[in-house]
Amino acid sequence: MSGIVMFARREQHSDRRRGTTETRHFSCFLRPSKKYHQEAMATAKRRCPVRGVWRRRAEIGFAGLLVLLFAGPAYATIFVFLDDPFDDRQAILSVRGDPRIASYTREVEALRERLLKWKERDFHAIFGEPVKPPRPETHAMLCTEPRGIGLSGIRYMDEKKNKDHVDAYTVPGCGRIDVYFQIDGVTPAHAHFYLTPDGDFPKLDRQEALEQRLDWERPRFQNLVKFVNHRWREVVVWEVDEPRQRAQFQDVESGDFILKAHAMMVWGASHGYRLRNTAAGSGGLPHWAWYDGERMVAEALCEFTNRRSDWIPSRFVFYRENGTPAREYRGRWNCSCSAWWRREDGEVVRSESGPVQFGVWRPTSWSWRTPAPGRFRVEEDTNGDGVPDALAEPAGDFADAVRQPLPVEKSWAIHPKLIPDEGRVPEQEARALPIRKIPE
Repeated sequence: MSGIVMFARREQHSDRRRGTTETRHFSCFLRPSKKYHQEAMATAKRRCPVRGVWRRRAEIGFAGLLVLLFAGPAYATIFVFLDDPFDDRQAILSVRGDPRIASYTREVEALRERLLKWKERDFHAIFGEPVKPPRPETHAMLCTEPRGIGLSGIRYMDEKKNKDHVDAYTVPGCGRIDVYFQIDGVTPAHAHFYLTPDGDFPKLDRQEALEQRLDWERPRFQNLVKFVNHRWREVVVWEVDEPRQRAQFQDVESGDFILKAHAMMVWGASHGYRLRNTAAGSGGLPHWAWYDGERMVAEALCEFTNRRSDWIPSRFVFYRENGTPAREYRGRWNCSCSAWWRREDGEVVRSESGPVQFGVWRPTSWSWRTPAPGRFRVEEDTNGDGVPDALAEPAGDFADAVRQPLPVEKSWAIHPKLIPDEGRVPEQEARALPIRKIPE
């Protein structure tokens, strides 16, 4: 990358009362110029008392210290200001707090959030090939849209790896959508909505024109949403049957580890298992274990501390009669969950993983051991709809695996009868991903 990463982290914040989740990224970069680097080396040479090889090493170290201490931050954000030949910027800002704008903005953001889960191929499939961005005066921005956006400014030194670009997609009879893709060239960073003005189009050049503008704009935006929904049904056809999927992940199978822990207590009592609990203390973390006589049948562990006053297990393990782990669940902060099934020799047979949103677990990655030694089949949901659409069979590093499009009828997650014996688990049929045709 073009800068020196000094600090970076990601935090996910959930508000259960409002039912919202947001991920915040924090980063700090230093990007000293070539001239500044030369000045730092010159200063190091003048002030370094050591001679010979050690002098050279000290010069480099001292120069690096100067760079870190005094180089200004290189902002990792590019601000893009968009031309708006129709509306007055001050009028746009003055109506931001209007309740009608707030309600309308939620509709717009719902569509934007949906599109940002897609990949470039999804936009091509729904809208066709992108068109050359037309002149600004041919389309009008929604009154909810910002007239400037911030995009990541992080770049690779090798320009061939910088594949970020902007594509414009026409929405027949409505307008267009501009999609700003990230550095990988396939993942969207932002989508901007435009409508085609006609003879009745009212400019928002003063605050009093808002009602007239909304009366013109909202029906046309709803038509744009209808077009997206219609094309999605035509192209994608299938969606996750959410009521049936939620029914799969209840009680002990829940992705909410608070509910899972409670269900484990009920499960253990119903089977007559003896519970042994080790409380936190002396630097140790709490641990729960269920016994059938002297044999441990399951356990729940806290593998790390949290900021809550109570303790939430982060790992649940179920054991066979011979004491080997049969399956386990792992998660952290109730944001993600993964399930693993193992053979008696400890080797993984199958796994599922995905995010937990508002207490509901939705797997987005499924893997199975294949007949080929050391190889796994991995199916992924890459556009956020919950249906696997990409296939990989990595032999080594998963990041380097080549992904291929996956038809629904060939998905093992959806059709468990396709799974060979090497990847099957006892609960296989019950864990089939339920799908249905997208309703009209």
